[in-house]
Amino acid sequence: MSASIQAQVVSVGSEELPGVLCMSFLQKSPIILRQTLKLPKLKTFIAMLTVATVTSLGVPIAEAASLLYVVSDRTDSVLKYDLEGNFLGVLNDGSHSGFNGAIGLGFGPDGNLYLSRGYTNTIQRYNQATQSFEVFTSGGSLAGPHQFAFGGSDNDLYVANHNNGTVQRFDGKTGLFESIIASGLGNAVGLAIDTTGNIYFTSRNQGTVYKYDGTTVSVFAAGVRAEALLFGSDGYLYVSQNSFNYPSNGSILRYKTDGTPFGVGGNTLDPTYIPGNGQLSGQQMAFGPDGNFYVADYRSNTVRRYNGSTGAFIDVFTKPGYNLEGPWGLAFSSETAPSKSVPEPASVLGLLALGVVGAGSLLQRKQKSSGSVVGDA
Repeated sequence: MSASIQAQVVSVGSEELPGVLCMSFLQKSPIILRQTLKLPKLKTFIAMLTVATVTSLGVPIAEAASLLYVVSDRTDSVLKYDLEGNFLGVLNDGSHSGFNGAIGLGFGPDGNLYLSRGYTNTIQRYNQATQSFEVFTSGGSLAGPHQFAFGGSDNDLYVANHNNGTVQRFDGKTGLFESIIASGLGNAVGLAIDTTGNIYFTSRNQGTVYKYDGTTVSVFAAGVRAEALLFGSDGYLYVSQNSFNYPSNGSILRYKTDGTPFGVGGNTLDPTYIPGNGQLSGQQMAFGPDGNFYVADYRSNTVRRYNGSTGAFIDVFTKPGYNLEGPWGLAFSSETAPSKSVPEPASVLGLLALGVVGAGSLLQRKQKSSGSVVGDA
């Protein structure tokens, strides 16, 4: 482990004095420790000790990391995984909290995690302070809410309702019901919003994806046993088909929404993204921070990973841990994750002591050589 030790200069009153020792270990994840030291004959001496690469010291630190949250429908719980697919724990266990039909999952514009609960007909928001989901809205005529999204000019909340075949709109800040924008759909389950504010939603029974432009509802794609929808950063609309209910339809479809073809007879449908071969029972989808494409596979009780550009299968992403049964919703988020390193407090304290003692020694030598005295406060 290589380290460089340097004396910095700080000002105390009108004097320039050698300051704090700075230890740099030339790696990422620095920690900055600050402490005000009251020394005799000094008004205030502010010492700043910068220790970088504490991972090489074995000190556990908090790092910003993307995490994957997955709804386990049949256990009514939300599970958490790191970017290697390792199970990190249960965000909130339905066996104790009574999720009663955890289904859709997503983050709101406020950065909070939201969950649709199909059996209690609510949209819930995760409270970090209480570490539990709390009701955000139960208004309108929510009935088996599935996928939802925030969007439009006011970042309102739009919800697809499985049981009554409606798409409903709620105030994105208060959760108050505003309107029904579509009805008579028959198993409305999927919903997504494009960058211009158009709302896309599905009718599983009718085999149709619809588009709402703020005024009218029109058919966007027919003959699609759609479950969930996703807009990628490429502007394409991704549609999952569920082989659990319709064995011949397990695949992920990709559409252009601007009318330009993928090169197949002028059709906006790309038939080659993830064919699925009737085996994939895709639900919610997401692009990960690695640029790859993730799908909750209800039938195999896994999250599967595919190449984000080609759609080629990479691996089963989720590793065994808590029972993942009937995955439906999933979402990536950046939050603080604990480091895996083993603490060695003695090493850290030794370095801190070295920094403080070294600074004090330099100060004493400075005072003796100059003969200057700074009065007490």
